[in-house]
Formats: sequence, C-alpha cells, structure tokens
Amino acid sequence: MNPAAPERPGTLPFLSAKELGGIAIFWSIPLLPLLTFTVEWLVAWATLGHIPVPGVNDPKYISGFSSFLHSLTALSLLLVVPGGVIAALVYLLCWGSGFRKLSVAAIGAGMPFGVFAALDKFPYDAFGWWFD
Repeated sequence: MNPAAPERPGTLPFLSAKELGGIAIFWSIPLLPLLTFTVEWLVAWATLGHIPVPGVNDPKYISGFSSFLHSLTALSLLLVVPGGVIAALVYLLCWGSGFRKLSVAAIGAGMPFGVFAALDKFPYDAFGWWFD
C-alpha cells in the first residue's frame, strides 16, 4: 500500500499504538468501579450466605475483606468521573485534535457516566444496598 495514496472514503486508518493506549485507558477507567462493585457484592453474598438486603446488611460492616472492598469501590466511584475527564484532556493534548480524536475523547469522558447507569441496573437492588 502506498503511504502517500489517499485513504478510501468511509474507512478508518489503523490505530497507532498511542491511540490504542488512549482507548485502553478509557476502557480501564469505567471498568474498575464495575469490577470492584461486583466483587464486593459477590463477597458480601458469599459471607452472608444470602443476597445482601438493602437497609438490613450494611456493606461496611459485613466482614473485614468486604469493608476493604467497600472503601476501594467508594474510591474508584469517586475518582471515575474526574479520571475520565482528565484522561480525555490528556488524550487530546497528547495526540492532537480532529473530529475522530475529539469523538474518541468525548466517548472516553462520557463513559464514567455509563458506569452509574450500569450499576443502577444490577439485580436485587445491589446499588441501593451499596449506597445504604
């Protein structure tokens, strides 16, 4: 393929390593709170022997490991929104501008808000249990 030849319309060029790294950062930021929340809920379920009940089983006081996971989940949820916005700004500053890069940055900045939507859809009111 001739590097000087124009690209065909409607096709995306192959992503560079820097762009793939930026996209990996965007995906890791929202996945961390989902992972920590899911693990905390499953550990609480295993420790209690039943599904945690909102208003009855406080996630902070179930067991030592569950308390640690609760703190880790809270930290990841508090940092996910500013982390997504900062990652989007760093991505734009490091890798330039343009519609494609701006759209990738906008998706990355918006992903943390999708985390809260995903957590709200957990079964058995798990998010309500966590916020209790």
